Amino acid sequence: MGVKKLQALIEYLKSVNDAVYIQCHNFPDPDAVSTAFGLQSLFSGMGLKSSLIHEGRIQRDALKNLISHLNIDLRRANEYTLTKTIRSLSSMPALATRISQTYLGMKSP
Repeated sequence: MGVKKLQALIEYLKSVNDAVYIQCHNFPDPDAVSTAFGLQSLFSGMGLKSSLIHEGRIQRDALKNLISHLNIDLRRANEYTLTKTIRSLSSMPALATRISQTYLGMKSP
């Protein structure tokens, strides 16, 4: 993705929400948490506030240690007041497709 497309995506996200919630797997693994944390860091550097959320449990001690060591603020989704609209957007494939096409230059399958 080019820098201009990334900037356009960030500006779009800023315009539609006060905050962005980045959801890991319901039972997150180290790859999901690390990727979400990297995306959160990128967003932060571009002035977009985001929160890392998950459902389920963090099951492995190694992942708990990673989260603690890196001071990653990963919370259960129910710790936030997520509106029905936000919850429905997270499962709306049409929105993901539109973002992919508009900002990432990807085509529908």
